[in-house]
Amino acid sequence: MRHSEENIDIVESNIMTEDKKTLFKRIGLFLLICLPITWILMAVSYKLTSDGEPSNIATVLLNLSMFMPAIAGVICVLKNKEGIGTLKLLPGLYKTGWVYLIAIFGGAALSLMAEPFVMLFFPEVEKVAGGAMPELLFNILLYIVIGVIGSIGTLGEEIGWMGYLYPKMEKLCGIIPALIATGLIRGLWHVVMFMQMDLKAGVVGFVCLSLSNIFLGSTLVLLTKLTNSVYPATIVHALTNTLPSVLMGYLVINEAMYEKNYVAIQFVSLIPAVIVGAICAVILVKLSKKNNLEE
Repeated sequence: MRHSEENIDIVESNIMTEDKKTLFKRIGLFLLICLPITWILMAVSYKLTSDGEPSNIATVLLNLSMFMPAIAGVICVLKNKEGIGTLKLLPGLYKTGWVYLIAIFGGAALSLMAEPFVMLFFPEVEKVAGGAMPELLFNILLYIVIGVIGSIGTLGEEIGWMGYLYPKMEKLCGIIPALIATGLIRGLWHVVMFMQMDLKAGVVGFVCLSLSNIFLGSTLVLLTKLTNSVYPATIVHALTNTLPSVLMGYLVINEAMYEKNYVAIQFVSLIPAVIVGAICAVILVKLSKKNNLEE
């Protein structure tokens, strides 16, 4: 009887080892396709851009690079015969429409919260222009609609990150390590963009984007798990790309003070992402424990 139990333990251990090897191979293949090709496409695109004006070819290459995570995910799914459902492409609106509302309005609020924190910590750096509020509020609402409709651009990323990469990372090493690893990979994916900046701005940009991806990653993962769909994460991603630039157009900025406090401002801007991300990470861990108990 004792030998039988030992044999069962050995078999289970071998299965777990084999599963980890499979996950390593699949993650490695995804990264091998996604990262180098993205870097090449971005580098060529920037090379073909002169005086800030991209050529038509540069625009096409840059847009194609944005879809490389999705392309890599599809290639891996087909090669490994995992089934296209792995990528969580169905919207699941009927049962989880409320999650989409959270993604839209919560994502919009989160996108705009960095500036109030900067104004709180650095009141001498920036403020909302006098009389701008009515027009600003209208444009925020307008760009929420535009961001949701135009989220196709970020869909190319989230199919790869949330649909393919993160679930495998979580199986491989658990929730928190997977969030950290995926966030760093997403930061590394943008590295060519930071290479176009001066050294200080590039390093700070890379660090802040990676941290933002780590903390916001838990929000995107939670939305994806609740709906079994990548679309809510895509919407939040689109809004965080769009709305801050709208707000910036209505700010009066002291350029000298902004430059002086540049590094500190970038890290203060992360505070909303840290707060929301930490809350979502706790929820993810509790949901995981609950599911394990039920099983």
